Amino acid sequence: KSYLELFMAVPRPTRAEIDLAALQHNFREVRNTVGGHCDILAVVKADAYGHGVAGVAPTLADAGANLFGVALVEEGIELRRLGLEQPILVLGSAFPGQENDILEYRLTPVIYELAGARRLDDCARSANKNIDYHLKVDTGMGRLGFRVELLEEVLAELKNLKNLNMVGLMSHLAMADEPERPLTSAQYRDFAGVVARVEAHGFSPRYRHIANSAGIHSRALSGCNLVRPGIGLYGGLTGGPYANSLTQQPVMHFISQVAQLKEIPRGEGVSYGHRFVAARRSRIAAMPSSTVSDLGVTG
Repeated sequence: KSYLELFMAVPRPTRAEIDLAALQHNFREVRNTVGGHCDILAVVKADAYGHGVAGVAPTLADAGANLFGVALVEEGIELRRLGLEQPILVLGSAFPGQENDILEYRLTPVIYELAGARRLDDCARSANKNIDYHLKVDTGMGRLGFRVELLEEVLAELKNLKNLNMVGLMSHLAMADEPERPLTSAQYRDFAGVVARVEAHGFSPRYRHIANSAGIHSRALSGCNLVRPGIGLYGGLTGGPYANSLTQQPVMHFISQVAQLKEIPRGEGVSYGHRFVAARRSRIAAMPSSTVSDLGVTG
């Protein structure tokens, strides 16, 4: 047997447990917040934020997730191989050479630069198919997305890419967990203007979305019909005064046991660099570590 097989065959004293009932609870909290007028895109990028996408994604599908969001094409392929049939939005779009994977696995790319849009259109035209996409506009996050002032020329070119079909229009809030800051209101205002301009060019995107986890719970979602909960699904939403009104539950729990318990005198340091120095006589518990942790799943 390999080292990994032998390692995993032995019960480990330190492990991560994933509570799928808590995940379902957090999803329902999003649903209760947005009501029936918004669909929910569950973000499961980075192996569902380290929680294990093979268990998390089917649970969210059963809970009623309408779409899924991933960062990479490879993550979208994994969801398809798990048997998920919902639309899968690739937030990071396709890198050159991945266009056929977008078609084969029925993935929906985010378009935020024209070179990528042209590659996707060429691929779709060669296959005599169409590719659905979401257009991303930067209203203040400063990361991916077309700048608002370039929108006219972008829309003019997208209009000529006949094998691409805009089914979504999106942006990304930068400060939704700080409601006292003016940027969020400005982003909503600018996004409303973007929606109007896109529709004036003859596009009719089904989905309009800007709210991340913090945005979902911090204010009314005027003009939007899709939300994108990410870290909030896993119990990680802690910023902003609205968080106090939520009953989010942590989904991941670390379980371990004490390897050694001992007393040390005042003034003695512990571990590398002695960054902790006991201010008084103290009882110190040493915990075992694991190179590979078991992933226990509870319902």
